[in-house]
Amino acid sequence: MTSPPEVLDNCIYIFKNFLTEQECDEILQHFNPIPAKEAATVTYNFLDDKGNKTSHANHQDHSYRKGLIKFSKDVPSGDKLLMAMEFVASDTGIILTQDVVDFQLGIYDNEGDHFDWHPDHKVQAATFYQQVRKLSASLQLTEPTEYQGCELQVRTEQSSGRHITCSKKKGDFIVFPSWLSHRVTKLESGHRDSLVLWYKGPESR
Repeated sequence: MTSPPEVLDNCIYIFKNFLTEQECDEILQHFNPIPAKEAATVTYNFLDDKGNKTSHANHQDHSYRKGLIKFSKDVPSGDKLLMAMEFVASDTGIILTQDVVDFQLGIYDNEGDHFDWHPDHKVQAATFYQQVRKLSASLQLTEPTEYQGCELQVRTEQSSGRHITCSKKKGDFIVFPSWLSHRVTKLESGHRDSLVLWYKGPESR
């Protein structure tokens, strides 16, 4: 890393100018041939107190989430992004599992596209999976002059509702604990792409 990240409210790490414009464009080119799908949310249900799963379902609720997504197992400059997340884990004491990472391209290109308040770390999922999301991150892939609205906001105090609106600059990389609620406000105009990463680790540590 070329310079230390800016740390907001002791929990949001902003790596400014972390990737160049060319590196960001290479990530977008990587996703070009991958089909997009409508963004959805996942619901889990339980059978008993041992956590035996009865069902889980993907469903669309446009009042809660609206946009398109693409998934990939790796991306250009992925190692550099993981290095930054591992730095945050070391700095905060969050324990990760090596290379257990998800990559998702978020596409907001229609007015009103958004993702309402939510955490990425869901305790109930730990009943089914050995690893849960421990760190969440967003890489800005679009210049802020190309869209209005569509801001990433992270709630740092649940009781007061205090939240921080994160940098929109292309190439900036934002990392925070997955249990913090966050949202993407409604797109007012233009188009925004962002790369979202989740670095997993053991639920109990």
